[in-house]
Amino acid sequence: MQGIGRVAPENLDQAQANPSLQLFTSALPQHTLIYLNLTSETAPFFSEREIRQALLYALDRQALIDQVLDGQAIVAHSPVLPDSWAYDSTVPTYEYNPEKAISLLQEAGWQATGLDTSASLTGTETLTPTVGSWFKEGRSLSFSLLVHDNPSRIAVAQEVARQWGRLGIRVNVEPVAAGLLSERLMPRHYQAALVDLDLTLSGDPDPYPLWHQTQINGGQNYGGWDNREASEALEQARYLTDRKERKSYYDHFQRVFVKETPALIIPIRLIPTPSTRLCTTSKLALWSTHLNASAAFPTGISTPVASSSQRPRTLNPCSTHPSFSPADPFPSSGHIFPLKFTQNH
Repeated sequence: MQGIGRVAPENLDQAQANPSLQLFTSALPQHTLIYLNLTSETAPFFSEREIRQALLYALDRQALIDQVLDGQAIVAHSPVLPDSWAYDSTVPTYEYNPEKAISLLQEAGWQATGLDTSASLTGTETLTPTVGSWFKEGRSLSFSLLVHDNPSRIAVAQEVARQWGRLGIRVNVEPVAAGLLSERLMPRHYQAALVDLDLTLSGDPDPYPLWHQTQINGGQNYGGWDNREASEALEQARYLTDRKERKSYYDHFQRVFVKETPALIIPIRLIPTPSTRLCTTSKLALWSTHLNASAAFPTGISTPVASSSQRPRTLNPCSTHPSFSPADPFPSSGHIFPLKFTQNH
């Protein structure tokens, strides 16, 4: 036997203890993100760019990855996957900065009640919020976060809610069955929703079906992001065949997206993956095919693989390229292309 298709989570500890086995990690072509209902009447503050940016600054995504996802993910900064030719590695990033988040809330006219907003928030400190800690025009900064009722997905949602709660932003985690989650996204019967987008099948990194204006009604623009500048960039990229020209428009789209933050992209999951060709080594390459077959639909959080502290960086005996652990930079893996979703032409 040269390799096996998947190691069940309950068997990973046993696999790690077997000296004849080797694990190689690769990135799952999937985004975990939080959709914000930009047209919500019950959470109208999501239409404020400062609020969306503050929510992202208030998330310590690396801590979430380390503590909840067992280190098996990388922080994402763009709606385009990092190993795509269309990815812009120079887009601005939202590093964890709770003080910046507080400043944005105040600039947007929100007032803190029962909070010491001058306190430094590094580590596990909290602003010791009271109920409804941020108010504006009689409305509190509080909302529900929809999530698939799988325990691992709920754990991510709860950590997100806990981190936001440290700044006095009240979040109610609302678990629902997978079918109900999908049914509530399309008509936007939600305030915020934690989902995974499976982007596996398309060989072209065209985000049009997910973010173009025409996809708000009946399409996959579940947050209702209505931005003409971003939509025009996506349209122009579709008209062109020259990759360099197309990339310039995708770069522009990504910069608009990052500035406007219509959704909060959290991590890209990592999975074990095999060498691309067979070899005669006695060690087996363990890999995962934890990719679902639905089209850009919420699938929740994939089951974590073994801890990065248990998996040292090793050289793939079948390749001249080393495998990588979550602590390493994102690799270039041209065989993985993003965007498995329903293509609309």
